[in-house]
Amino acid sequence: MNNLTLIDTFFINSKINKLTRDLIIIFLGSLLLTISAKFKIDIPPVPITLQTLVVLVFALSAGRKLATLTFSFYLFQGFIGLPVFATAPFGGPVYFIGSSAGYLLGMLIASYVV
Repeated sequence: MNNLTLIDTFFINSKINKLTRDLIIIFLGSLLLTISAKFKIDIPPVPITLQTLVVLVFALSAGRKLATLTFSFYLFQGFIGLPVFATAPFGGPVYFIGSSAGYLLGMLIASYVV
């Protein structure tokens, strides 16, 4: 069975080394997650966002390792206070004890399982 992901097929003839390629993919995936969090329908207590779609499609495209690392990096950015999440407070450790914490954990697990 072939273990190539969709992203691997884009970089088949690339001269970029694997670590640099992976770091670029993780950064761009995190940026895509941040942008998708801003498209929302406000329904209390947790808004509906495009993040679920982005997590699933990115996990299918990038593979288990890169998708989990990307979402972990996204969560780290939010934990240190960068405004990456959908609702106020848009970042910080307080966000991880609110009603969205379960959704964030579920998306982390989904990025691995998909």
